[in-house]
Amino acid sequence: MISHVTYSVYGMHCPSCEMIIEKKLMKQDGIKSAEASVSASIVTIGFEGKRPSLEELNGMFAGSGYSFAENIPLKNSRSIYDRTKPLALAGMVAGVFFALSSTGLSSLVMITPESTYGALFLFGLLAGISSCAALTGGLVLSLSSRWLAGYGAEGSMSQKTIPHLLFNAGRIAAYTLLGALLGLAGETIRISSFVSSAAVIAVSLLMLVLALQMLGFTSFSRMRIALPKKLLAHIQSKEAGGRVTHPLLAGSLTVLLPCGFTMIAEGAAMLSGSALQGMLIMFFFVLGTTPALLGIGFSSIRLSSDRKTSPLFMKTAGLLVIFFVVYNLIVQFAPAILMTSTPAYQAAVTPAGSDPALTLQASEVTAVRKAVAKTVSIVYTDSRDIAPNSFTVNKGELVRFEVNPSDTGRGCMSTIMIPGLWERAEPLIKGKKIIMEFTPKVTGSYKITCAMGVPRGIIHVR
Repeated sequence: MISHVTYSVYGMHCPSCEMIIEKKLMKQDGIKSAEASVSASIVTIGFEGKRPSLEELNGMFAGSGYSFAENIPLKNSRSIYDRTKPLALAGMVAGVFFALSSTGLSSLVMITPESTYGALFLFGLLAGISSCAALTGGLVLSLSSRWLAGYGAEGSMSQKTIPHLLFNAGRIAAYTLLGALLGLAGETIRISSFVSSAAVIAVSLLMLVLALQMLGFTSFSRMRIALPKKLLAHIQSKEAGGRVTHPLLAGSLTVLLPCGFTMIAEGAAMLSGSALQGMLIMFFFVLGTTPALLGIGFSSIRLSSDRKTSPLFMKTAGLLVIFFVVYNLIVQFAPAILMTSTPAYQAAVTPAGSDPALTLQASEVTAVRKAVAKTVSIVYTDSRDIAPNSFTVNKGELVRFEVNPSDTGRGCMSTIMIPGLWERAEPLIKGKKIIMEFTPKVTGSYKITCAMGVPRGIIHVR
């Protein structure tokens, strides 16, 4: 017959502590179940035979920072200062992040297939401390507490860094392989907008659950984020195998996550026309993003391992992860939602000629036929996107399409392309004119989009 006993536990500060205590208790003879709660500071043990004593438990966890007592503690009342400190710290970090993202750092380095490896590495460094850090850096921050649980409180600092090294090794390998494929296949390979959007949503949900666990929400604390059992059934019985495989796989899957910087590097790899050159372009780019991600990961280990700073760090990190989730969802999807609801967009997707103000007149078309190329000039602004956004050209006519960015594009809208007429995603960088020259060979309507396929205008070919 199984009996139960509940003890107070001092020293728990995050869901990982629950997992560490439960895991160690379940290895003991006679203990059939263990359920710890960080929010209540208790552990309930199911046992057969002799009841585990406080002396045995405190001896078992000696040096780990956890101590057991008989009486269940009352909820700790904290001052307003203690409650608001994580919010203040998270706000300061978010402010620094916004400042870096708004500086247009990508315009400092223009990436082409001929860029030096040093320039590619610098471009990666800029990505690592600005917009790309919001998604991948936030993912590292939210996964760190799960990886720490794998080693327990007794694990050394060097052991706890292993998952972060493996995560980045997986990223480097996946991005390098993608670069080789892009260079080999040129413009025929591209991660679809559906896959990219689905990846952003899935990762955002994962980050949100982990953030709520870090903040101590009991309804989420029992959720265990894991890979499908069938996929990893062969390693579930091997604890060390899971420690290696999970971070490696998580790192390699970040290749599906969109970022303006990444899209520019991928475009350069496509244009290289060489598997080796495409591989090197993506290798040096992702290598440049690595120092910032390692810095985030190692800092999380140091702060979460210190019993004095750990509670504050966990709350601050949880708030930052929620901020990153909201920021990424807004950057990835808000521009498309706002743009498709505007009258200008509705006019752009109607048949040619329905709005004389947005469509080139027949007399203008006749006049430019005599020229070597028809020149279509538009202006990009961060608030209005492109204007005008609807044009009519002729089949077999050379078209010179000019984009004049007054602002630097952000998020998924940081690039522009015309699938079917101009397949390469061009970065929107303030002051750098984009010139696309093409000759339409098939009549029809061609959408002007960003690299993720979000429509921003249309070209009618007749």
